[in-house]
Amino acid sequence: MSGKGSDIMRYTGRISSILIVMLIQTSYVVYYFHRDGFVDIVGWLAYPVLLLISYWTGFQYDKANYYSERDPLTNLYNRRFMIRRFNKYIKIADSRKKKLFVLLIDCNRFKQINDEYGHAAGDRVLVEIGKVLNRKRRNVFGSARWGGDEFIVLGFCDDAEELKRIQLELKRELSVIRITEGGSSIAVSIGSALQEGTTNIHDLLQQADAVMYQEKRSM
Repeated sequence: MSGKGSDIMRYTGRISSILIVMLIQTSYVVYYFHRDGFVDIVGWLAYPVLLLISYWTGFQYDKANYYSERDPLTNLYNRRFMIRRFNKYIKIADSRKKKLFVLLIDCNRFKQINDEYGHAAGDRVLVEIGKVLNRKRRNVFGSARWGGDEFIVLGFCDDAEELKRIQLELKRELSVIRITEGGSSIAVSIGSALQEGTTNIHDLLQQADAVMYQEKRSM
């Protein structure tokens, strides 16, 4: 289940719990009204109110935590989250006898899109890229907006040949994104690197960056 879907399930569960507790408390109120009078009713009503406040506080904390890890425009993870999770992803890949990979994605001529069609058009392109990268994939840990029109994908694979297939498949998916105002499709450059020895995400990104700019120069 996606992060967004699991959040909805968690919040729905909290609301359901509140309603159930309040229903139980209401039955107690009716009982104690007949037995002890108004004073006990006030006491029993205070409990679900405090419970509601507690759950609402937790809800707000979860919401703040969710958005602290996300890019607000694309709903992808942000740079800080991916840096923090990098070593954990290495361990997971190792436990599966796989290699961690990084894909660095750059939207070609993005400045030109902004200049010709406006920044709103550029934002719509970034949102569409985010939708593609947010799709659930078997061998991907997560995707992030790294900054501007650059994105990264972290995942696992067996070897360089499989990584190449993953890269080409993703490039095909991204190539169908169209600029609404101009009607033309976007183009992206993708650099890739396999984690072999290094435990520093920036070293891996530097390798992917070199591959990506080789591709840009060949266009």
